Amino acid sequence: MRYVPPYASLSRWMDRCAVSGTTRLNPTYDDVLDVLKAMLWSVPVDDDWYKAEYPAVADYLARNPAETPRSHFQKHGYFEGRKPFATGWRDCTAPVPFAQLKTRLRIIPTCGHLRVDIERDDFLAIIRSLLLAVPVDEDWYRRIYPGVVKAMDDEMSPSVADHYANHGYFQNYFPFEITVDEAWYVSRYDHVRTGLERGVAKSPQDHFMRLGYKEGCRPTPP
Repeated sequence: MRYVPPYASLSRWMDRCAVSGTTRLNPTYDDVLDVLKAMLWSVPVDDDWYKAEYPAVADYLARNPAETPRSHFQKHGYFEGRKPFATGWRDCTAPVPFAQLKTRLRIIPTCGHLRVDIERDDFLAIIRSLLLAVPVDEDWYRRIYPGVVKAMDDEMSPSVADHYANHGYFQNYFPFEITVDEAWYVSRYDHVRTGLERGVAKSPQDHFMRLGYKEGCRPTPP
């Protein structure tokens, strides 16, 4: 399962898109789509069902062997109104349809480009609605974050998935265990190798879980 990009990276992106002196964002429409695609990385796709349900997609995949049902859904299918799996599959929650999200974006033609005008809080609400489709390993989540049960009571979160989407993600919590490709991780990030030599972390896995994720490091090759 791919990881969800950290809130720190999303926050920096929103800061770059902020309209000075306001609480509004003014990114390009293409940039908004790229952010949504990144947030879909961890949404599961039932490969066989997806190809059977959408024969045109199956034909496309046959002609483009580098693509998969998952990559097609994340880059194209979601925005074309396709579903990643049948209702009830593995008790997974499907992401809110893009057509529904799009109504919340004020798209404005500007100098030959499309830009989006939206309040920062409204954009975060869109992000939260997508995060509800990220599968959460409930037992692991409760074990790794023991304060979650009390927090759920205090915040009136009806489920672990709801807690993650509305609170945990923004506290740099993980929805499930992520295995780091340790050899790649150390070779990719010089500061990780230096940190390990200095004893900042016990292992590449430990570094990613405590530090690297918030810094925007990836656990595996893209």
